[in-house]
Amino acid sequence: MGDWIARALSGGSPGLDPDSPLVRFEFAHPLEVWHWAVVVGGAVLLGWWSYSRLEGSRWVRTAAGAVRAAVLLMLVVLLCGPRLVEVKENVERDWVLVLIDRSASMGIVDAPGGGASLRTREAQMRAVLEKASPAFAKMTAERTVKWLGFDAGAYDLPMAGGTRPLLEDPRGRRTDLGAAIEAALAKGAARPIAGIVVLSDGRTTGGSALPRTLVKRLA
Repeated sequence: MGDWIARALSGGSPGLDPDSPLVRFEFAHPLEVWHWAVVVGGAVLLGWWSYSRLEGSRWVRTAAGAVRAAVLLMLVVLLCGPRLVEVKENVERDWVLVLIDRSASMGIVDAPGGGASLRTREAQMRAVLEKASPAFAKMTAERTVKWLGFDAGAYDLPMAGGTRPLLEDPRGRRTDLGAAIEAALAKGAARPIAGIVVLSDGRTTGGSALPRTLVKRLA
């Protein structure tokens, strides 16, 4: 494609490479196929009718009619707005927010240990996390997994190996699940959130019910 044609169709946009596979030709106001059939037929008919009754050589009248038909077609093409457009696609992966309870209540020894003995809620949570590690690994390959700790609020957890969170002993003095989910949603603002996973003993400050405004936001 000539440089001057490329510049005209690109509207003078700098950096637009007409030979790029991302650049395509299109009309700003496209017509249907049958519209083009009517336009072509009308232009040919008008060009023939304009010179059919005039005197002179037949081939001259035919050539003049063809030129007029071509000019009419060119005007229609220009009115449709031919242009070159560069198409860029960015794939935004879904986010999964994983909230892990880091409050001191996770250190209470009252969780079943698989036998007669009891273990801490933290040990039970870590066992669940270890058992679900294949599912989280698969999820990480398909989505962006955001690991967050929470007590009175939510905060980023350091990562061990890139796919597993590094968990220290839980020391939080309060557990506010509603505020933690609100903070997690703020971190994922403007992101497509596929789901929220909460690993907790279920104890939360101010009762177990989430704020009504938060429930509506999640819905």
